[in-house]
Amino acid sequence: GDYALKLIGSVLKQIGAEYGGFPARYGGDEFCLVIDKSKASPDAIAQRINQVLADKQTNPNERHFVFPVSLSLGYAVRTAPEKDPNAFINEADEKLYVQKNEWHKNRQDLQR
Repeated sequence: GDYALKLIGSVLKQIGAEYGGFPARYGGDEFCLVIDKSKASPDAIAQRINQVLADKQTNPNERHFVFPVSLSLGYAVRTAPEKDPNAFINEADEKLYVQKNEWHKNRQDLQR
């Protein structure tokens, strides 16, 4: 568990540096990555995160897991400074849980 969190933290730190943003641990196994939306689209950043995560796990110098470490990603784009921060976080959480549910659904389909 701790190593997986460190791996994800290192990936988010790298992506933050690439896009001029910064990562933060939000709580437990949840992280936040703040990036200016003009740097890249959220989908492009999500693809880059998954690419770097996969690359690190195929690196012979990295510790390997029985199952690959993967991420479910949710995001929100703040378009108005007056938007309630809780609403902003809830929007990202909703997208995160949609992706998590899709991941679980796909895993169940594979097990049939």
